[in-house]
Amino acid sequence: MKKELDVAMNREIASGEVVVLPLLYEECELPEFLKGKLYGDFSKAEDYEAVLGKLLRRLRIT
Repeated sequence: MKKELDVAMNREIASGEVVVLPLLYEECELPEFLKGKLYGDFSKAEDYEAVLGKLLRRLRIT
């Protein structure tokens, strides 16, 4: 899995497109290498709509 993640992260850097999109379903400490990335924090049900909207805009889906 680490090799696949490394390849995907390098592809993301080279292309400027989102390739790796971490999603949180419960509160946790993010690994250092993910702290600067876009991620979806779905750990709080009341924030679901706002988080989903942000992700969709960033992915240019809406």
